[in-house]
Amino acid sequence: MHESVHYLDAGGAAEIIYSKGEGVCALSCGDGFVSVLPTHPKASGRFSPILTHDVAGHVLTKIEPPFREAEADIYVARGHGAGGDSPVVTVLWFRVDVAKPRTDLRRVFARLRGRAIANASDACGEKGFVASGVYMESGLGVLAGRGRHSVDINGKTRSLPYMRSCISDDEGLLAELMCGVAHVVGRADPAMVRREHEVLIQRGHQYPRQLLHGDNFIKSHQVAIRACGGPNDPEGSDLHVDSMDGRGGAGGAWTVYAGGDAPSRFDRLAVFASATGGNGFDVRVDGLGGDWACAVHVDTAHRLHGSIWPMEPIAGGGCPRVGAGLRIVTYTLRRIELLEEAIIAAPEEEHVAFEASSQAVRRRMLGQCECIYKG
Repeated sequence: MHESVHYLDAGGAAEIIYSKGEGVCALSCGDGFVSVLPTHPKASGRFSPILTHDVAGHVLTKIEPPFREAEADIYVARGHGAGGDSPVVTVLWFRVDVAKPRTDLRRVFARLRGRAIANASDACGEKGFVASGVYMESGLGVLAGRGRHSVDINGKTRSLPYMRSCISDDEGLLAELMCGVAHVVGRADPAMVRREHEVLIQRGHQYPRQLLHGDNFIKSHQVAIRACGGPNDPEGSDLHVDSMDGRGGAGGAWTVYAGGDAPSRFDRLAVFASATGGNGFDVRVDGLGGDWACAVHVDTAHRLHGSIWPMEPIAGGGCPRVGAGLRIVTYTLRRIELLEEAIIAAPEEEHVAFEASSQAVRRRMLGQCECIYKG
């Protein structure tokens, strides 16, 4: 395993100025030069700024796997802000076969890619938002709506999660995937994975479920799968923060980029030190070949992040095939975390949340769901 650490230059003269509320996103250089960034070509009038390749070179520190410097199965890099506080971003590049025999990640990636491609042709599918590209989401939800409930814990009202509709096989595949990723993460930094749930309701809210009791797992409430490519693909993401996301088990969320043999045009991710920009990191996440995958850990609710755009797609260009890229986003939801934190602070009231939860969530708490591991 090869590990490296990068620090932002506190005296950097260039930064991104970002404010969604004010509708401002610009490159600022210390000599007074300010350049407004372009907007997402498919944003349809929304405030949706993007970071292009030429701008990234001014404001970001590159983080790439040092393949030529060391022969290893896992490369780890951490990018810290000035002062050496908690990492702005943690990146793991790893061979897809490194988790064998525990998990065959190559097979899991292939099955998830195939499922996403098949879903692309189903415009009526519940989970396939074809107009925005191939996007499948499953796990728990917590937003208000008809039939949604809340509960009072320790004198405060907290939202109750509910199970979203999903195909049962999805969770089995995702559990295998996250077991393999947790195995890799645990080798790099055991503090970034978990083995036990602190309280019963956390087991009910975990998605995908822990594969086997005592195994490493990554805390998550929802998983989104995006298969890049196809005529409706929005391509890269804009610069944004995900304000509804939680802090996870290690202060952020993991996104897994599945290795593909076809080179990806959007192979770099920008992560900034704060929600309003500043200096940040340019992370190589894709285009590494089919034998490699990448996992990125970011506090998505408090770090501005988004794709680094090559210049040619902005003016148009060829449409890559569906599945040319694949990324799996796992994350917690802050409203669910607030309920869990309230129970940890008042464990004698856990039964209140249990009794108010839906039957589906209660079954998960008690471990009464169908077996997801079949050898």
